[in-house]
Amino acid sequence: MDEKKETRIKLTNQEAFLIIQEQVEKQKQENLFSAKNTQMTQKLFEFLDSQPKYIMNSNFVNELKNLLLQFSLTQNEIIQIFNVLPTKEIDLQLIIESCETKLDEKNIEAIIKKCEQIRNQYQKQQNSNN
Repeated sequence: MDEKKETRIKLTNQEAFLIIQEQVEKQKQENLFSAKNTQMTQKLFEFLDSQPKYIMNSNFVNELKNLLLQFSLTQNEIIQIFNVLPTKEIDLQLIIESCETKLDEKNIEAIIKKCEQIRNQYQKQQNSNN
């Protein structure tokens, strides 16, 4: 008996949004986009659009990723940090289980600082586009 192993990957909100957007465009080009798909996709876009999201500079993403990989964080915790970009210590404590055992004050400050850099970079980009 040949068993298929289900593969699951974890994505940030931004990655999910971009992948879905790409698939929708592909389906539209191939005239495969039905009314059912439209309704479901619209609800998904509404949900993702309601979530905090930042188009992130790849340098900042790599710096944050490398910083987070130094600690014993789970993949889910890392994804949530990218999705939320915490601004306060309490935000990290809500995301990271047993935060006080995984991170010291200096680590928490470094993560928050990097998240702020990403937010600021995004704000500058938004302001220059307006």
